Amino acid sequence: MNKPSKLIAGRQTAAAAALLLSLGLVPALSHAQAGAEPAGGNTLMLGIGVGFDAKYAGAKKIEGGVLPGIDYQMSNGFFASTMRGIGWAGETGPLGYSASLGLRGGRNDKDKKGISGGAKELKGMGEIKTIGTLNLGLSYSLMDTVQLSAGVELPLSKGKDKDIAQLKDARHGTVFRLGAEAGVWSDERNELSIGLSASAGDKKYTQAFFGVSPAQAAASKYGIYTPKSGFHSLDASVSWKYKIDKKWGVMSSLGATRLLGDAAKSPLVQRKASPTGMVMLTYLY
Repeated sequence: MNKPSKLIAGRQTAAAAALLLSLGLVPALSHAQAGAEPAGGNTLMLGIGVGFDAKYAGAKKIEGGVLPGIDYQMSNGFFASTMRGIGWAGETGPLGYSASLGLRGGRNDKDKKGISGGAKELKGMGEIKTIGTLNLGLSYSLMDTVQLSAGVELPLSKGKDKDIAQLKDARHGTVFRLGAEAGVWSDERNELSIGLSASAGDKKYTQAFFGVSPAQAAASKYGIYTPKSGFHSLDASVSWKYKIDKKWGVMSSLGATRLLGDAAKSPLVQRKASPTGMVMLTYLY
């Protein structure tokens, strides 16, 4: 299922979690624990890896960065994770459900190294700060290899942005996601899967990340643009997990993100499609 990042400070962490989410590796992190749970059913996974993604949604430049991973899962359903957030998940037959607190990554109008969510091309657009979110999700398993998912990301915090952009609560918009993941091949050491997900935002969200307000137009090189609500991105990925032994493993993924609708027509967008990828070494306690 789609799951958010942990409630800890730092845009880098939120951006890294967003990359894992788009690549479909967050569910892989959860499933990776199922085959080697210690007594009591509680697991702790540590990971470190590297990944690459667009500097911001629609950016031409691709940037790489370090992806840390910590995922603690209890047998009663509670989890605390840099990828999934802090929350609880359960299941009844083929139906799964979850609720968690997480972070939504922001965007900067200055160029920073790593997967930072900003670029100098956005000069004058102001800063969209990272905020807390409530994340609710449902999933349904078809047979043993296909999982359908749906989720909603609701904003919680309302910290002030730099007001030259006059964003005011625009960055607190709601995001909806639909996804599907299918296993295509597996053996004792390998698991290969493909994933597809689509994200939609309300008008507040699309205005914050793809729109240009009158104040932003006056401070930047872009003209006024007011996008409508609706689907704004489509993500596709191929993921591979390799089990080195009972404790060590490697997870990797390669994919692409394609902007849709009014988001793709935004003057901020330099290219509509961009590649994404990552590889992570994991250790299971």
